[in-house]
Amino acid sequence: MALAATPQSGGVGTRTLGVDFGLRRVGLALSGGFAPLPLSVLPCDDDDAANDFRDIARRSARVAVGEGASQIVVGMPLNAAGEEGEQANVTRTFASTLAMAAAPLPVFLWDERFSSAEARLRMTAYSSSTTGALDSVAATVILESFFAAPAEVRLAAEYVPLTEAQQSAFDTARAAAQSAAAARPPPLSASEVRRRMLEEVAQQNQGGAGQGRPKRKPKRGKGR
Repeated sequence: MALAATPQSGGVGTRTLGVDFGLRRVGLALSGGFAPLPLSVLPCDDDDAANDFRDIARRSARVAVGEGASQIVVGMPLNAAGEEGEQANVTRTFASTLAMAAAPLPVFLWDERFSSAEARLRMTAYSSSTTGALDSVAATVILESFFAAPAEVRLAAEYVPLTEAQQSAFDTARAAAQSAAAARPPPLSASEVRRRMLEEVAQQNQGGAGQGRPKRKPKRGKGR
């Protein structure tokens, strides 16, 4: 079987969900044009990372689908030298889980080294407290950086593929959904719905006409 071509990231105008992943909170932002906007912040519990990764990934995927996103960009926390550390490894694990939850939407990784610092600078102009909202603003900065990059750099963004096991599970679930959809009867057309409604009204009218009013007994005349 030939391997599917690796998806390429879309440019400005592509509806995109930005994700700033953290062990305590996950910030989300949305771009549908030239100005990405903060969307929401999802709390997570690092006491049960594996299970919570799946929950946060599913919730993020639902947001992406609900917002009509065509792709997802996850910030990659590289160090100052552009190398991956422990946090980057954890982010990769989350991104892989998100890729499965959001499939077939493509997920890409993008350098987010300075997104949090930029987000803090922006937040100080609005509030003295940066907790929570900071993460969604950081996700906005990630998207801005992503779309502002030269096309050749953006197109080189790392795509997060499904593992063999994930791809098999996804194919099985999709086949089951397609079989279930094929087994369901097709929806009635508007003309068929109207015809059935008219038949029902006609039957009700016939039933009402058949009952009529009860006949009154004739009065007896007086005897002589």
